[in-house]
Amino acid sequence: MDHCNLSARAPWVGLLYTRRNDDAPLADFPDPEHPYARVVCELAYGHGEEHADFLEEMDADLQVWVQWEGEHFTYICVRPCEMVDPTVDPVHQSACMLYAEHPPGHSWELADTPYD
Repeated sequence: MDHCNLSARAPWVGLLYTRRNDDAPLADFPDPEHPYARVVCELAYGHGEEHADFLEEMDADLQVWVQWEGEHFTYICVRPCEMVDPTVDPVHQSACMLYAEHPPGHSWELADTPYD
């Protein structure tokens, strides 16, 4: 199973660069290589319309994710999934890195094939 990997311009990019040059259009900023310029969907390919990218871990039981569909972005605070692959020896298991109740496909089942 592959990651979705659809990317979108991060909704906060305009705020980061507005003060830098008030006369320049926001479309000129930032450099596309800037690490915070884009969000990338971490869900499984074919998951549906709403995409999601991890932003921050608040503590062991709470994460912040951004979800988007087209140009509409929403920030959510959710618990981590924590499901483990039952076919792996418990010593080598690692928990799913997505949020609880995410669409099918746990992080340990996904490969990084770019689609965007």
